[in-house]
Amino acid sequence: MSREENPGHPSGFFSVKRFGVLFLCTTALFGGCASFDHLTHIPTAGEAGPTAQACGSCHGQQHLEWQRSVHAQAAIGRTFLEAAGDPPGEECLRCHSPLGVRNGQPLSRTFAREEGVTCISCHLVDGVMHGPHGSTALVSPHPIREDRAAYASPALCAPCHDETHAQWRQATARQGAPTCQECHQASVRRTVTQGTGLFSNLLVAFEKKATTRSHDINLERMARFPGGITLTVSTKPPGAGLFEVTVRNNLPHDLPTGTYGSKEIRLVPVAGREARRLSERSCVIGTDEHPLAPGEEKTVRISLAGVDLEDAPLRLDLERQGESFPDRNPIVLATLALESTAEARP
Repeated sequence: MSREENPGHPSGFFSVKRFGVLFLCTTALFGGCASFDHLTHIPTAGEAGPTAQACGSCHGQQHLEWQRSVHAQAAIGRTFLEAAGDPPGEECLRCHSPLGVRNGQPLSRTFAREEGVTCISCHLVDGVMHGPHGSTALVSPHPIREDRAAYASPALCAPCHDETHAQWRQATARQGAPTCQECHQASVRRTVTQGTGLFSNLLVAFEKKATTRSHDINLERMARFPGGITLTVSTKPPGAGLFEVTVRNNLPHDLPTGTYGSKEIRLVPVAGREARRLSERSCVIGTDEHPLAPGEEKTVRISLAGVDLEDAPLRLDLERQGESFPDRNPIVLATLALESTAEARP
């Protein structure tokens, strides 16, 4: 009899013990599996359905990321509330509070509308949770299907971001470019589930880590696209404190992009170690009505006459500003020190 077959042998004992732990965990999990049915069941109108909070009980890190994202704010942002009406129309809700986006035309939810673009919007298809990889756990409390191609493709975003997707397709027809996911969802490596109790923690201890993407979809924390926007500056024009600045959009979509909401791209001088924004000296580079197209550049002149240029450091920030979230600080897309004529990094 081998050591693994002999429970009396120390190594055999640990093998049996490990099996016992797994058996207890699996039994405990399957004993409560009926409680997971609600995560993949779409109710009839008027009934409660799957919520992000319910998914967060096992996918805590993803839930926290989603809570910080623009997707979580999609149905409660000021621009949406002002434009959608009371009650909001179906044409608005189908993207701001979608039931699902994977089966062609999005449909709105009748429950938990305030959650905006939630977990089931992108992951639940025909009663099965889909994702970029299969289950990494020992057992799965609900059906899971792997679909790497779908979750790596900009087509996933197209049903609601059709205008930007069309710009991306046109830009990539000329040359290759990163996908939506590569720029807007940072890569992370972790277990797909995170334990919240004794048995779930034991199960997660045996789970393999996978490389996946963050659900914190915000311009402020997007993955960087090297060379996406370049700034070059020249002091050739005559006049003290006069700078000629060229902004080039190398992104695979307009700058700014998006269908709804007032937004603009503005070049703002920033002076001193206290980072004083000289807004009165800024220049508009693009707006929602007149954006900078992919591959297009614009040259402007910024006068800093009267500004103490010795008040180092002195730089230019390319900012995205918008009215959708008035409490949100301007988002810096690129920056360049005026002491240098090197290209800016986004």
